[in-house]
Amino acid sequence: MTYLFYIIDHYQNLSDVNIFMHWHRHSWHHNELLSLDAVEMAQRLSAERVQREEYMNMRRHWEPGCPDWMHPSEVNENVNKREESVLENAWSELFPFDDVPAVLAQPCCAPFAVSKERIRNLPLVRYIFYRNWLLKTKLPDYIRRRVWECRGCSGKPITIYFHWENIHCPKEHICDCDGYGVYFGSEDEYKHYFDKHHERKRLENELNNWREQTQSLTKELKGKSRETEIELLKQVGRDIELEGKINGIKA
Repeated sequence: MTYLFYIIDHYQNLSDVNIFMHWHRHSWHHNELLSLDAVEMAQRLSAERVQREEYMNMRRHWEPGCPDWMHPSEVNENVNKREESVLENAWSELFPFDDVPAVLAQPCCAPFAVSKERIRNLPLVRYIFYRNWLLKTKLPDYIRRRVWECRGCSGKPITIYFHWENIHCPKEHICDCDGYGVYFGSEDEYKHYFDKHHERKRLENELNNWREQTQSLTKELKGKSRETEIELLKQVGRDIELEGKINGIKA
């Protein structure tokens, strides 16, 4: 809704490049390569790419959202995509002259950049129509928001008009290079980097869980059974092992 209000209020005075994202600085639905930091994303963003392509999903990670996410004809509710089962009817209301697509997909989530030219490809009255639909639809607030965003992963209805594709899943390593100036050399090198990155994250989570479990067992040890003491002894040295693996990946 905030995005629509901004477009409507500033339609005649838009910037060459317009960035839309949630208010929080750090979030899982920001670019993982750029420390999930909205400030770094905005600072590194290539205005030249946005103006050339006219639209850019700023998160660009395929998971979740690509290459196949929403199926508007699906009638059974999916707990992870609760809006999917009502999307077909909502789509027909929002875009009465467009066929309902079989699949909608793009990288999650809210952050994207778009040129003023692409925004103005739609007349102002169309954005007002979208806003009125959001205000007047009988769908619950939670569902209407997710229908409009399609959870960000399916290509929000509004962004479909910005990139003109029902499936918009550009190569991640190309987006990072052209969009943020981060060069990996090849798709294989990109994949290798993120395989290592995700393995490090998994080990760090395991280490944090180990520390919490050990602290809990240490408190329980006082006056407790021999079994608890044995369980604690089994954990000795596990932190050093995990830290060694983490440091090995960082090296």
